[in-house]
Amino acid sequence: MSIRKRGRINFVLVVCLLVGWGLPVTAAAAAVGQAVETDSGPVNGAVTAGVLSFQGIPYAAAPVGARRWVSPQAPPAWAEPLDATRAPAACPQPGNAGDEDCLKLNVFAPTSAGAAKRPVLVWFHGGGFVVGSGALYDPARMVARGDVVVVTVNYRLGVFGFLAHRSLDAPGGRSGDFGLEDQQAALRWVQRNAAAFGGDPARVTAFGESAGATSLCGQLVSPRAAGLFLRAILQSGPCAVPFRTRDEAEPDGERVAAAAGCAGADPAGCLRGRSPAELLAAAGSQAWQPVVGTAVLPVQPADALRAGDLPQIDLLVGGNRDEARFLVGPRYDGAGTPVTAAQYPELIRQGYGAASDKVLARYPLAGYPTPSLALAAANTDYQDALPRISVCPTLWTAELAARHARVRAYEFSDRTAPPRTDIPGFPSGAQHTAELQYLFRYAEAGAELTASQRALGDTMIGYWTSFARTGVPDSPGAPAWPRFGSSTDVLSFAEGPGGIAPVDLAAEHQCGFWASLGVPGS
Repeated sequence: MSIRKRGRINFVLVVCLLVGWGLPVTAAAAAVGQAVETDSGPVNGAVTAGVLSFQGIPYAAAPVGARRWVSPQAPPAWAEPLDATRAPAACPQPGNAGDEDCLKLNVFAPTSAGAAKRPVLVWFHGGGFVVGSGALYDPARMVARGDVVVVTVNYRLGVFGFLAHRSLDAPGGRSGDFGLEDQQAALRWVQRNAAAFGGDPARVTAFGESAGATSLCGQLVSPRAAGLFLRAILQSGPCAVPFRTRDEAEPDGERVAAAAGCAGADPAGCLRGRSPAELLAAAGSQAWQPVVGTAVLPVQPADALRAGDLPQIDLLVGGNRDEARFLVGPRYDGAGTPVTAAQYPELIRQGYGAASDKVLARYPLAGYPTPSLALAAANTDYQDALPRISVCPTLWTAELAARHARVRAYEFSDRTAPPRTDIPGFPSGAQHTAELQYLFRYAEAGAELTASQRALGDTMIGYWTSFARTGVPDSPGAPAWPRFGSSTDVLSFAEGPGGIAPVDLAAEHQCGFWASLGVPGS
């Protein structure tokens, strides 16, 4: 008997044994180093941190040359097994011009036996639509504890993903939402390929944080995303505040084209001829977000929520108790220039205009340990400049969505969470992004979690994954999570005994006051 034939028989025997134990054939094959077949070609993964991982799988062709600023195209097929054991490069972003061949995803699946297809969670990272990548988030703990498949995704960022310019408009579509289109392409890939990794394409939950959650606000109402996911989890990315419109975005596109030296007769051709580094330099510190008024995103998400123009979908919506400390701490105390008592009212006037006197009366310096924390408290509850990193718009999102959908709402409140950067004299608390290391091994996290914090993370993973499985968040030994009907139906997450309990979000963050000012989203 030849060595090749004997090896083939041994492999078949191993697969048969594993199948007899209940392990899906595809997972069994991966467990012994065999390729999993996707619709583009076979992929070889690895067992890492106790789970099967397949990293850097292309879900779209490289958006380079003539494909830059067009809808994602199918990737070229391959015949030989693709080495999917290394994290893909991040998409170009400030500080990392990177590799535009970045439209890739990572799949993580349990190694344990599973008789049925598992729920699939698809993660869209945050980073202000400017920075980040799927590879920053290792979901191994979620996969193993929740018995789910998790997919993390790269999508085009900044000038590459959200540039709106008339020269880039295609027949039947206006430019500005290429990053959202990438996410939809990734979700379609999951629909076609989830089963090969033991996942159930009929039970896909899309989840994301910050820009990733804001993206999902757009996907909830995008006609092109219909049917691509069954449930959604929005972490610190409220839908109630307006997105920028095409009319607002076009001047930014013109400015970037001019800065790149492409304001002539063929702006599109000129822009496509520039290097990633040149385009990043032309974009400068421009803020980016999805654009309303395209075929991808034809309406404001808040308007669609208000009207009930949503698919039948389950939603889990929440944010963090001290969101804005994420910005105030590094900008002031972290730079060695804490906000002073004299500076505080000036900063409030710069941020809140005609409403400043009312805001100062509502958030007096005497009520807070330091002027920096006073500013962070006001900005956390609501801020004009960055309402998406504010709590009250999250509450208003839950209120809008609950008129027509099944909603659960939460607040991450663990003020002992390890800071990403330790700033002397400034407690970061439950700031923006603080919950991420409780769900993932997060590359940008601070210190390791304590045993009590890790237990809180395990409970949150239980809620998240049971929501993906059934639409009802439930975690063994933890409090029942009520369906959202009012601001008191919000579950607060903090570590320690009694740390998971209902909270009145409107009262805690003075949302009635902000609504009385008529701020956007209220």
